Amino acid sequence: EMLKMIVTNEGVLALGVEENGIESCEALLLARHYMHKRLYQYSSVKAYAFHLARFMEAIYYDLGEDLERYISMTDNEVLADLNAASQDEKHPGHFDAKCLYLRQYRYRAIALSSPPEEKELLEIKEKLGIPDEEMAWEISKKGSRRLGMNFPVLKQDGTVDVGDNLSEISVPPKERSWVYIAPRFEEEVRKMLNHVDVLG
Repeated sequence: EMLKMIVTNEGVLALGVEENGIESCEALLLARHYMHKRLYQYSSVKAYAFHLARFMEAIYYDLGEDLERYISMTDNEVLADLNAASQDEKHPGHFDAKCLYLRQYRYRAIALSSPPEEKELLEIKEKLGIPDEEMAWEISKKGSRRLGMNFPVLKQDGTVDVGDNLSEISVPPKERSWVYIAPRFEEEVRKMLNHVDVLG
């Protein structure tokens, strides 16, 4: 009910909220932050997400071109495709599907306490002779600003402001960087990384 199309101070039409909805937005922002921090930042969850993303990129690479197909895609279809791919060695998504089903093949997600330079990771990869498809990374941006409510709010007096100006709530940006590595290289890579997050 509180969502509204608002003309911003720049004259652009944008989705925003009415002023009395700001507390609901704060609660949602905090709930999402803690859910993300407590659930999605575990190494096992990150490893599953990595393989699922690679599988979907290989199989559904053209999905973005067909909006109707994209909207109608269901979890059941993806799970059926995963199951079929895991049993067919010639399927383009076979390896990642197999990794999702069989733990011994699943890549290890290593949490890093501070973002490394990409060149450091490339040096490790080259030194250990790791093939491209057996090592990947996700580097958090250094100095990312805190996330808040950067959307228009229609105040009760009819003026428009930005949510960040009306709230003291903000959450830190993505905190960790991650390295995804094939199990056979895990031990050597861990030794060479000096940024390893012991909590990860």
